[in-house]
Amino acid sequence: MKLKNKLFFTYLALFALLFSFGFILNSIYKNILIDDELKDSLLTLETNFSIATHYDELYAKSAYSFVQKNPQINNILVQALQGTPQEKSLLRKELYTYMQKPYDSMRIRGIEELQFILPDASSFLKINETQKDTKILKELDESNNSKGANKHSNTLHSSPSFYLLKKTFPIRDENDNFLGSFEVSFSLESIQENLTKINKTQTYFLHKKEENFYIDALLNEPQITDEIKDIFIRNKQNIHAKMQREETFTLYDETQNGVYAFSFLPIKKVHRSNTFSYIVSFAQNKDIDNILLGFRAINLTAFIALVIIFYLSYRQALIKRDLLETSKQQAELLSLFNKGEITLFKWKNNDNWDVEYVSRNVQRTSGYSRGEFLNAQVSYVSLIHPDDVQTVFEEVQNAIQRGLETFVHHPYRLKRKDGEYRWILDTSYLIKDEEQNITHFLGYILDITSSKEQELELRESQKNLNEAQTDAKIGSYYLNLSTNTLKWSQEHYKIMKKDPRTYTPCVEDVLSYIHKDDQKFVQEQLEETLKTLKRNEFEYRFVFEDETIHVHATSQISKISEDGKALEMTGTVQNVTATKLLEIQLKELNENLSHEVDKQTGEIIKKDKILQEQSKLAAMGEMVGAIAHQWRQPLNSLNINIQNLDDDYHDGLITKEFIDNFIQKQSKTIRFMSNTIDDFRNFFRIDKITKKFSVKEAVNATISIQEAQLKNHNILVHIAGDDFKIHTLQSEFSQVLLNLITNAKDAIVENNVAHGEINITLSKDKLTIADNGGGVSPEILERIFEPYFTTKPQGKGTGMGLYMSKMIIEQNIGATLSAHNMEKGLCFVIAFETPSA
Repeated sequence: MKLKNKLFFTYLALFALLFSFGFILNSIYKNILIDDELKDSLLTLETNFSIATHYDELYAKSAYSFVQKNPQINNILVQALQGTPQEKSLLRKELYTYMQKPYDSMRIRGIEELQFILPDASSFLKINETQKDTKILKELDESNNSKGANKHSNTLHSSPSFYLLKKTFPIRDENDNFLGSFEVSFSLESIQENLTKINKTQTYFLHKKEENFYIDALLNEPQITDEIKDIFIRNKQNIHAKMQREETFTLYDETQNGVYAFSFLPIKKVHRSNTFSYIVSFAQNKDIDNILLGFRAINLTAFIALVIIFYLSYRQALIKRDLLETSKQQAELLSLFNKGEITLFKWKNNDNWDVEYVSRNVQRTSGYSRGEFLNAQVSYVSLIHPDDVQTVFEEVQNAIQRGLETFVHHPYRLKRKDGEYRWILDTSYLIKDEEQNITHFLGYILDITSSKEQELELRESQKNLNEAQTDAKIGSYYLNLSTNTLKWSQEHYKIMKKDPRTYTPCVEDVLSYIHKDDQKFVQEQLEETLKTLKRNEFEYRFVFEDETIHVHATSQISKISEDGKALEMTGTVQNVTATKLLEIQLKELNENLSHEVDKQTGEIIKKDKILQEQSKLAAMGEMVGAIAHQWRQPLNSLNINIQNLDDDYHDGLITKEFIDNFIQKQSKTIRFMSNTIDDFRNFFRIDKITKKFSVKEAVNATISIQEAQLKNHNILVHIAGDDFKIHTLQSEFSQVLLNLITNAKDAIVENNVAHGEINITLSKDKLTIADNGGGVSPEILERIFEPYFTTKPQGKGTGMGLYMSKMIIEQNIGATLSAHNMEKGLCFVIAFETPSA
């Protein structure tokens, strides 16, 4: 009985200890959660107060902007600076009358008070709602306690009757002369109202008088409920102490209607460290209420659960105590199996190996519960993998025939309840009766899936490594420096031309086969590898028994102990003889190839120059046609005028004035024809010097040369976009423009378009030339830039214009040339890769 009472009180003490520990942890967690909620409330209050004061600063700046930019106000202040007291009084009344209407508008935004201060720090005019006109003027005449400011400033101001947030701004005239200061003040009560709207909680200011804050004044507010007053009264001493220390703090308290969270934010005077007021914000907090409710629920649940657990544990302990008294060793053994990774089974010696006992951890191994085995709902034999059943039975029969008491199965697979097979290591003990008949098998199984899979993966990795080494013809070796034993991979034996069945690798033997001229070098490299942990790679010559010499490339690294002693070395070996021979041949080939490439490159450059000359000649042909069109009209005019000269002579019209006019008119025609020749010469001037020029001017110059042909075919040219400059070869760029515009003109003429149009668009890095000539088929579009490809009839096209245009744009100018079909025709795009000037 004494032992039973001792056990009971032991469990009771353990119960109290665990419950207390859980209660403390739960309390700590509860306090952390509540602190987070209170911090969020305080952060929200701080943020919203910043927002409220920020809006006030914006309103103050708006009022200051009105005053600073108002010439009438500036004029009054300028006069006040030099006026007599009587003049100042009149000017003050004038300013007061002028500011009444703006002040009423400003009050809508929460502005409580306006004040104008002269440079000598005297108050010129103060306006607020609580003062009457006459009183204001009188008080202002006597006021001289305000400080002027020659720069912007923010201050918090308190007086016995009201508290203000004051913003001070300097007033300057257009010559930046200081005329005085302008103060805009907001009452903290109006800020409180704004803050309450923003914060969505009850918000109040607790102002400081002497050394105390007006906590009692808050309790007299009609909006404060009785339960809130009770909370303040209960926590008054704590609140007062923290306010005296000017702390930012929070608290919460419970009432019958829920939990209230309070945030206290100190308001300090600007440029001073002392606090003159506190913002207090409070509201019901459902989250804290839920936290407290959860805390109590967890404690109650934990208490009930611990009572049940300890009651059951106590009963179990009594049962175990009785079992320990009868079979202590057996219970300890079973307890070990129940808690460990090894599962204990006791099978009957029948066909299904029915389970008579199994340890409690069986579900962790098999997925089946202990009851499913004991009630024969699942057969152990049925869980063994079909490919392993025969082997397991043979191992049992072999052990019986040999008269063994214990034996270990080879690992086999056991099927879990979820269908997954796990590798099992099974050790069995044969239980016999008095007549030496085997009645049961007692065994313990261990899940070795992880190690088995690692073993299989290791075998697979070794297989893959051997295959990879065979494919790459790379061998590997391992040298144990403490035992001087050397191991080779299969491919290493092949490289060294040795049979792994008859030859045992030896360091001294390997070194003896190294070419005598390389032995010293190899020895130095080995010593270098042993000194450091860095990988060392080098090549050397190896002389085989048949006196053939091969080149081997090796990569090796060593492992060093903490005391600096080399432990082992690993490395790879590859026969690179063929590669070395190829390198020599490749070097010779490269030398010959370089000469051939230079030769062929010269030929290509020569052909390229011929192509460019052909393209230039084709463009000149186009230009000759253009000149012919340009000259046709003036030549006809000259011809007609000269023919008419004879008739004019017979008619008696030729006078000195007639001759002068005739000469002037014909000279103008001849100058036009001469300018055409100059344009032609400038267009085809050989100029390989790059320069910066206007793209739009280049376009206009090209169009002016073709103007007669374009007009002759009734083709309009539209130029749009902003001009930009590029730095390249102007003559070659003009040649490309001529080719593209000519191609567009030919397409319009060949397709008999009545009203032809060519649209040229410029942007900062792109030039497009689009026509309404009908475009081309996809098959032709793919080949449009090929050399000698043309869709024109025999003798009317060389097929080099667009090819050379693309070469000039992409090789000489550093841009790209492309083409695509549009709705009415073909569009060429010149895209400049670098930003244009």
